[in-house]
Amino acid sequence: MEEELLKIKNNASSLIFEVESLDEINKIKMDFLGKSGVLTIAFKRITKIPEEKRPEIGRLANEIKDTIEQLFEQKTQEINERQKEKRGQKVIDVTLPGATAPLGHLHPLTQVTLELVDIFKQLGYQAANGPEIETDYYNFEALNIPKEHPARDTQQTLYLDSRGTDLDPWEIIMRTQTSAMQGRVMERTKPPFRVIVPGKNFRYEQVDASHGFEFWQLEGFFVDKNVRLTDLFGTIDYVLKKIMGEKTEIKFATTNFPF
Repeated sequence: MEEELLKIKNNASSLIFEVESLDEINKIKMDFLGKSGVLTIAFKRITKIPEEKRPEIGRLANEIKDTIEQLFEQKTQEINERQKEKRGQKVIDVTLPGATAPLGHLHPLTQVTLELVDIFKQLGYQAANGPEIETDYYNFEALNIPKEHPARDTQQTLYLDSRGTDLDPWEIIMRTQTSAMQGRVMERTKPPFRVIVPGKNFRYEQVDASHGFEFWQLEGFFVDKNVRLTDLFGTIDYVLKKIMGEKTEIKFATTNFPF
């Protein structure tokens, strides 16, 4: 038993001396001092030797265990100090460019909007953006929808508090349609012109799995001489086929928009 314990000490000492990393030393430590380590198993076998030899073998085993633990501690400290020195010697060039962070991707709504804008630009249209918080005038009055017009009933308008402003009550709203930009564009632009207005609109809706209080829309208007309904049909046909494929079949159906 004594020879076995001394052999364990010599093997542990040799391995600890040669080790170069913390991962390796931790593995060796488990091999000798872990629950299934060779020294741990040797301790369990002391109970099986003759009683008169147990005290002497027990003292030797404890001395060897203390020595091995001390060797592990010294070697771990030595490796840590060596790694610390290496980190201190490492030179960082602060003039080098930093790592580029991943940019992710655009939201699907943004991707479709940008694609539509590019398609309309091929047809000579310019994109315009307007405020989402709008006035009653541009959202309705300028579009020939006065306050008593029944078409307002279908708009489900969200009104904002206008107190503290120079505007009349019920004048500030969340825009219900991108058509609100038509008046703004025509005030400052002389014909002929072709304009599209992509953007978010707001209407009072009961929010559920298929409904929300906001939706996206793309408004387009073309002001010039000799513009015909067939120009509108041709534009819609061209844009939809660019988006959905040239083989897409387009059908125009009559629909009533009461405004």
